[in-house]
Amino acid sequence: MIGGGCIILTIFGPISFFGSSNLGRGLFAALTWLGFAAALLSGPFLTSDCLSIEKREGTLGFLFLSNLRGHDVVLGKLMATSLRAGYALLAILPVLALTITMGGITGAEYWKAALALGNALLISLAAGLLSSAISREAQKALGLTFVLLVTLTAGGPALDSLVGAVTRSQAVPLGSLSSPGYLFVASSSSGGVPFWTAFVVNQVVLAMLLGMTCVVLPRTWQEHGRTAGSSRRNWFRHWSSSASPSRSTRRRLLEANPIMWVVSRERWQARLLWLAAMMLAAAFGEFLSSRVPTPSAINPTGWVVWTTISAGIGLLIYLGVASQASRFLGDARRSGLLELLLATPLNESQIIRGQWMGLLRMFGPPLALCLILQSVGGVLVAHRTQSQISAAFAAKPIAATNSVAGAVSTNLVPLGSSPGVGSVSIVGPGTQLPPPSPWWTLAVAPALGTLTFVADLVALSWVGMWLGLTSRGVNLATLKTLLFVEVIPWLVISFLTVLSMSLVLFPLMLRKSGGPTAGAIQAMTTWMPIVMVAVNSFLSLAKDVAFVLWARDKLFGEMRDRAVVALAPVVPPVPPPIAPVSRG
Repeated sequence: MIGGGCIILTIFGPISFFGSSNLGRGLFAALTWLGFAAALLSGPFLTSDCLSIEKREGTLGFLFLSNLRGHDVVLGKLMATSLRAGYALLAILPVLALTITMGGITGAEYWKAALALGNALLISLAAGLLSSAISREAQKALGLTFVLLVTLTAGGPALDSLVGAVTRSQAVPLGSLSSPGYLFVASSSSGGVPFWTAFVVNQVVLAMLLGMTCVVLPRTWQEHGRTAGSSRRNWFRHWSSSASPSRSTRRRLLEANPIMWVVSRERWQARLLWLAAMMLAAAFGEFLSSRVPTPSAINPTGWVVWTTISAGIGLLIYLGVASQASRFLGDARRSGLLELLLATPLNESQIIRGQWMGLLRMFGPPLALCLILQSVGGVLVAHRTQSQISAAFAAKPIAATNSVAGAVSTNLVPLGSSPGVGSVSIVGPGTQLPPPSPWWTLAVAPALGTLTFVADLVALSWVGMWLGLTSRGVNLATLKTLLFVEVIPWLVISFLTVLSMSLVLFPLMLRKSGGPTAGAIQAMTTWMPIVMVAVNSFLSLAKDVAFVLWARDKLFGEMRDRAVVALAPVVPPVPPPIAPVSRG
C-alpha cells in the first residue's frame, strides 16, 4: 500500500507540486484513494459468489434444515468472508496515521477517512451478498454486484446533478447522501459538508442491503423447474440462455471443435459487449457532431462523454475477458469434466484451441468494433490537440512580466496565459517559437495504445485460463488475473516510464538542444509524448509476452496433472522408515 501510494504520488503529482509542507496530505490522499478502490472491489470478488456456490453445490438447503434462519446464514457468511478484507483495512490504518506526522492532516480527517473506508467496505460486501442471494451463477452475481455498486456510488450524485441542471440551481446533496463515494470525499472536506448525515444515511442503506438479503435468501435457494411463465421471463431466458440457437449451428460448432461449442454457449456476455459497443458508437457520434467554434477546438461535453465511456468500456472488456477465460477450465476441473475430456481423443492443444475459438466467436466482432472506434477517436483527439498546440505556437510572444505576485521578478515569457498568473515559459522575450511537427506524429499514440490493448487481452486470456485451472473459484481467478496482469504491472511500468523520462531522456534532450531554447521546447512538445507512449508500450508488450509464454508453458505442461489432482485423494506424507538398531 505504501509503495502504491508513492508510485501514484510520483506519476500524477510530483513531490514538488505538493511541497514539503503538504507532502503528508498528498501521500494521505493517494493511500486513501487506493484503500477506497480496494474496499469497493471487495464485494465483487469476496462475497458475490459465497451464497451462489452453495446453491450450485446443493449445500445451502442443509443449513435451512437446521434451526438456522436467513439472518443467521447471511451474518455468518458476512463474518467469514469479510475477515481478510477487515484485517487488510486494519493494517492500512496505522500507515495512514503516519501521514499525520508529516503535516497537513488533522486527527479529525484521519478518523473520518477511516470511517468512510470501513463504510465502503461493508456496503460493498453487503451488495455482494445480495447479488449472491439472487443469482446462481458466479459471473452473473459478479456483474450484478458491479451494477449495484455503480448505482449506489454514482447514482445519487448523478441524480442531484441532473436536478440542479434542470432547475438551473446549485445541486443540493440529497441523493448523494446515500453514496459511499460522497461520504469518502466528504471526509476530507471542511465546512458545510454534511459528513455525519451522509454517514447515518449510508448505515441505513447498509441495513437495507443486509435485510433484503435475509429476506431473499430463504426464497431463492431452491432450484425451481421451468414453467411457461410470462412472455417477459421467457424473453429474458431466451436472451441469456446457454443453448445453441439451432441444431445446424450446434452441429457445425461440434464438428469444428466441441470445446468451442461449450465455451460459446453463453449469449448474455456477448450481447452485453454488443450493447457496450453501441454505447461507444453513440459517444463517438456525439464527439463527431459536437459543434465547436473552430476546427482546432475541442467541445468539452463531447470530450468528457467520449473519454468516460471509452475508459469505462475498456475496463468492462478487461473484466469480461478475464472472467470468461478463467471460467471453463476451472468449472471443468471442479466437476471432473476436464479429466473425462482428456480421456477422449482430445488433447491439451485441441482443448485450448477450442477455448480460444469460443472466445473469439463471443467477443471478436463487438471487440473489433470497439477497437476501430477507439483508434479513430484517438486520432481525431490527437489532431484537435495538435491544432491547439499549433495555435499556441503561432501566437506572438508577449512582453516580459513577473511570474507570480510577490515572487522574484524574471524576464521569461508566460506561454498561453495572461500576465501574472504564474505560468512561466522558459523562452526569453521576443523569441519566435517554431511551428510544431505535423499532427500525424501524435497519431502514433492511439496506434500503440490499440496494439497494447490487444496484447493485454491476449495475456489476460492465457493467464486467466491457467489461474482458472488452479484457483478455487471463477471470481477469485478473475481477481488474480486482473491484479497480476494489469494492476500491479501498470503501477510499475508507469513509475519506470516517468522515472526514465525525468532522469534520462529529459536531460539528454536539453543537453543536445543546447539548453532551454525554442528548439528544445519544440522537441519536447513533439517527441516527449511519443517517447513516453513508446516506452510505456514497449514495457507493456514485453510484460504481455512474458505472461503469455509463462501461462502457455504451464497449461501445456501441467493440465493433465491439475485435472487428475482435482478428484484424486490427498495422500498424507509418510514418515521415513526407522533405521534398524544394530546390536553390538
